[in-house]
Amino acid sequence: MTCGASDTSIGAAFATTANATVATSVMGLGRVDEHSRMDPDPQSVVESIDSEDAREILALASREPMSVDEFEAEVGVSLATVYRRTDELTGQGFLEERTEVADDGDHYSSYETSLHRITFTVEDGEFRVDVEVRRDDDKFARLWRSLGGSS
Repeated sequence: MTCGASDTSIGAAFATTANATVATSVMGLGRVDEHSRMDPDPQSVVESIDSEDAREILALASREPMSVDEFEAEVGVSLATVYRRTDELTGQGFLEERTEVADDGDHYSSYETSLHRITFTVEDGEFRVDVEVRRDDDKFARLWRSLGGSS
């Protein structure tokens, strides 16, 4: 399949998968248990990262947890768009939502990237999507190290 010059979205590459097997898998970094398995649909994976602002949200949240207000300021899109993107990315398991308590006692959500890697492979008549996500034990280890603990 060839995408024309006007095809700027990742989703355009999914237009057809003629007579090919489509497979998906999810690999967790760190310890993986029964509760950490996902079965991503290739089309929904592509749709969730199709927009530049969704990819930018993932990149920003990989540095530090951020609120929707912080995403709005950094990404430069409307608050409604930020909410829509964070809902989509959280639903896919690419973002993790946490409840934070502000100094004044108000509660708000912050988001941290869970996604580590998405790999698309086309080989031997098969289209494969592999998704690697970080697990809580990895996040705890990173937090512990940032506080000066040893691994």
